[in-house]
Amino acid sequence: MENAVFQSQWLHLIRLLAMLVAAFAPSHALAQLEWRDYKDWIVSLEDPKRLAEIRMEDRLAPLDLKPGMVVADIGAGTGVFSRALATAVGPSGVVYAEDIQQGLIDYINKRSKEEDIRNIVAILGDFDELKLPASNVDLAWSHNVLHAMEDKESLLRNLVACMRPESRIALTEWDKYDPAGLKFHDSADDMLTPGEANEPLSKFGFYPVE
Repeated sequence: MENAVFQSQWLHLIRLLAMLVAAFAPSHALAQLEWRDYKDWIVSLEDPKRLAEIRMEDRLAPLDLKPGMVVADIGAGTGVFSRALATAVGPSGVVYAEDIQQGLIDYINKRSKEEDIRNIVAILGDFDELKLPASNVDLAWSHNVLHAMEDKESLLRNLVACMRPESRIALTEWDKYDPAGLKFHDSADDMLTPGEANEPLSKFGFYPVE
């Protein structure tokens, strides 16, 4: 069972609004995809027990999603969140489901076709480039990815370039001080404190707002 969600909002001094949601969720980090076969990820990420524990409605409620929004799901995996986000933004919105494994991109497309979801665009990215449409994104969502990125500033710089003015970023990570996270990580060094998650955002002019 996951713990309660920690939430704070971040405001860019010039052009961006970011929301940091340090939710406590199982670890399925982007860096791990380099060595783990996509078929194993499908089994893990689509596990019914995991899907029940996510409590999707509670997870997405703070995001204030509206019809017509453009959302980027960074490190989308099998598209579990992408599908829910696509429902929330409606037919007039779009969700860019970005991942670095072609097998996962194929799976996202397969599920979208099977479920007749027409507003998910699956994008094959890499560690150096997200490959999202420039200046188009209203909300970037990243579920348990930031802690695994060695160059967090590069990821955020890449992301900022893809976003509209007054857009938002929402991140979820295990709290380093929550011992429950050790069920999914080898050590606390693989998790983040809220401060460690906030630090790279602050370098881009973000600061917390209530």
